[in-house]
Amino acid sequence: PLTGYKPEELLGNNRISYEEITHPEDRARVRAEIHQALKAGKQFDLEYRIITAQGTERWVWERGIGIKSPDGTIPFLEGFITDITQKRRYEEELHRIQMAVENASDCIGITEPDGRVLFHNRAFREQLGYTPSDVNKGGGPSHIFVVQGVHDQIFGTMLAGQTWTGDVQIYDATRTVRDFHLRANPIFDAQGKIVALMGVFTDV
Repeated sequence: PLTGYKPEELLGNNRISYEEITHPEDRARVRAEIHQALKAGKQFDLEYRIITAQGTERWVWERGIGIKSPDGTIPFLEGFITDITQKRRYEEELHRIQMAVENASDCIGITEPDGRVLFHNRAFREQLGYTPSDVNKGGGPSHIFVVQGVHDQIFGTMLAGQTWTGDVQIYDATRTVRDFHLRANPIFDAQGKIVALMGVFTDV
């Protein structure tokens, strides 16, 4: 079982209450959110941690609603609880990667395969002065490359599933020419399909 306890150990708090296995740091929030939903007669939907019988920490997603008795009280809750530990770990890892990319000293840009810019990290925005919207409105990434044709060569290489590396000249937002070493590569999904393109610009 998810909790490590048998159902009969939790039913009627025979051995331990469900609130007791809720992580101490989450108990007050969980209690308050459920109470607020029950008071309003609404469904509650929340994520929180539990401590299993084995002492391990797991993330769960709970959705439920109060079942009213004829006298208006709510003696029971109806709903489900599911394990989302792997999902949370994936999200936390993704967040760490996003923070690493955002705070990298190199300028990093990510586009759709068709060239629409999705993301510029802080270094890109500060050093070159462009937001993704700026580049998209200006006609796309090809317009920031000084030498014509280089953009098509780079994107063609990535769309063929390969990495392109080399020195390039880029216009910043003031139209000043900047020299960079560029490493550009495709990003694949689990099925091997190219879902995005990424460029890492190192100031030289």
